[in-house]
Amino acid sequence: MFKSISSWTSELSFINAINVTLIAAVLSVTLFFWVASTVVGSLAASQILVPVAWAQFGSQKGPGSVVTDEELEEEEQIEENIVDRIHESLSSYVSNAAGKVDGFYDDERYADEVNTTRVKLRVDYFLEKGEDPEVKLRFNLSLVLPKTNKRLKLVVSGKPDEDETDETGAGLGEEGEDDNVEVALAYTQVETAEHNLSMRTGLRLKSITPAWWLGPRWRAYSQGEIWGTRLTNSFRWYTDTGFRIDTTLDFERPLTENFFYRHSLKGKWDQDKERYDYDVIFAVFQKLARRRSLKYEYINKFRSTNDHQWDNIIFKVTYRQSIWRRWLFFEIAPQVSFPEREDWDFTPGILFRIETIIGKEKLKNKKRK
Repeated sequence: MFKSISSWTSELSFINAINVTLIAAVLSVTLFFWVASTVVGSLAASQILVPVAWAQFGSQKGPGSVVTDEELEEEEQIEENIVDRIHESLSSYVSNAAGKVDGFYDDERYADEVNTTRVKLRVDYFLEKGEDPEVKLRFNLSLVLPKTNKRLKLVVSGKPDEDETDETGAGLGEEGEDDNVEVALAYTQVETAEHNLSMRTGLRLKSITPAWWLGPRWRAYSQGEIWGTRLTNSFRWYTDTGFRIDTTLDFERPLTENFFYRHSLKGKWDQDKERYDYDVIFAVFQKLARRRSLKYEYINKFRSTNDHQWDNIIFKVTYRQSIWRRWLFFEIAPQVSFPEREDWDFTPGILFRIETIIGKEKLKNKKRK
């Protein structure tokens, strides 16, 4: 008996050591990507800034010449203007590239902050080894109310976006979420490039008795010359399940003219569940043509109860194209996952999607064209 207990204890210690090692590996890869991209980006920026400094140095008068205070102030002002223009150009390039990517995929980062009347319909068909085929129909209606300066909108959604799990490659949704329907009001108090704050309240029609919820959504975005950093927090209190917090932290940057990189940390906590779910995602977007794009994703899913458990590893490629009309999209996304619940077995899957977005806002900024 004591021998079996000792064996079980050593096995448990070995499993915990593996979990710690895997988490350390993910964090190491994350740090490597961050440092490497920052160094490369700094070198790229220096190629622009150094010639400017040399040009300013060459314009100075030779030895023995007298430089007046006015001339010195003019030279300093010219140098500051040039550096400021370069900084503004690089910063806007980062944010505009992110806007293009999220707008084309109609990502929640984009859709949650578009204050226009629009309708989105989506049909998904998902196949995965060892599972029955799944077919899901989802809809979202966003109606901007008149005489509110586009700050108040009514949102009606079936299978709400915040409850979806397919956005990070885990099928079409969790069990029991099929009948979710929400009717909500969203009032945007702050709407700038750096910050977006809205208060939201509504009813979730998940059972016979509807649940009322209330909470804010806040987003902050910092534009740098090389990197863009976005933090999004959504807080909700439900009358039936209590509090829920969704957090997303993005680090993103353009790699080349047609490639865009994003590293995301996504976390979700529900008061009625004794765990914290979080994802570590590496994504690269490739523009193929004006209406065609590829997205490559490497996704690590974790579930935290008493310890940090690696729940799933997913490699996914998504091809998205608008077909026939600008508002009609087709997606095909093959993936390979290694779920812990299946003892890390090789599990292939594929997603087919048809999506229509009517009333989609067009990007008017000339810099985004």
